[in-house]
Amino acid sequence: RLSKACISLYSSMEYMASRIIPCVNCRSEAFRQLLVIRNDRSNLFDPTCRVVACERCGLVFLNPQHEEEDYKRYYEMAYREESFFDMDTKKLLYRKRNQKKYAQFIINNIPLSSEARILDVGSGLGAFMHFLNQLGFRNVEGLDPEKACVQFVRERFNLIVHPSTLFNHSLPLVSYDLVTSMANIEHFTNPLTALKCMAALLKEGGYLYLHTPDQTNMLLRKGLKNWFKVVHTYYFSEKTLSSLLSQAGFTPIAFWSTPV
Repeated sequence: RLSKACISLYSSMEYMASRIIPCVNCRSEAFRQLLVIRNDRSNLFDPTCRVVACERCGLVFLNPQHEEEDYKRYYEMAYREESFFDMDTKKLLYRKRNQKKYAQFIINNIPLSSEARILDVGSGLGAFMHFLNQLGFRNVEGLDPEKACVQFVRERFNLIVHPSTLFNHSLPLVSYDLVTSMANIEHFTNPLTALKCMAALLKEGGYLYLHTPDQTNMLLRKGLKNWFKVVHTYYFSEKTLSSLLSQAGFTPIAFWSTPV
């Protein structure tokens, strides 16, 4: 299987609950603090968040971390504020034009027929699904919990989107040739569980294609605090992502780095 990583309560008076968690990769409870970031949703989350690195394996993540349900409520509110819903299709696709490059990358690097069954996890506004479909893949589906996004994709692109999360869907297991997840894995509170759920959807010999921020290159950039954010619960390097993928049952084949 191919794993691609781009090494490339709503009250202003009360914050969401947070908790100290062990490393999801190696279960260590020894961390070193990398930095403290201010978040842009201080009315919902703590005004500052701590980014740590695991002392044993090097995984970088927010710690303390908020609960899954807290993030769910946050995203529900964020989507209601999203202006993309009012864009015409041409403008939306222009804003998401980089995703066409990533769709083309799949055609060039993964041996799939036009009849391959593809599932895009966290399909959002559907641009990546649309580009895959336009480039020749006929059986492209999405999975997204936000009803507004599901309706948007169905109406704008006439594509199938399942209104559910990765953890409570009713999709048939062992059914997809390719699962994709674009800028999504870094948002999960438990990426290992998410990867295991993706693995369960794939046929034997199927592929997983991930796109996520690259921790190693982020740490080398100036203006570092601008690259870390409260909604990104984890940041991966090739080493830590490979470890999580292996634990989830994948065999990482290749990693690519692309500039932002």
